[in-house]
Amino acid sequence: MQNLNATPSLPVAIDVPIMDQEAFSKKIGISQDTVRGMVETEKLPSIKIGKRRFVNIAELTNRCLNEGTNR
Repeated sequence: MQNLNATPSLPVAIDVPIMDQEAFSKKIGISQDTVRGMVETEKLPSIKIGKRRFVNIAELTNRCLNEGTNR
């Protein structure tokens, strides 16, 4: 008989659109140093995974979409 009170163990994948700083700089056509500076000053949202910091594309998109509604 199956235990209906047991919490199922399912693998969960959370997809957060992120991009490494090098790819982001190439994609938008600015230097890696500029991207790094924007991440460090929090002008670009980022997420740290291990020792690396990635541009958080989901948060950047959210900021861009909401900027027009805050004016």
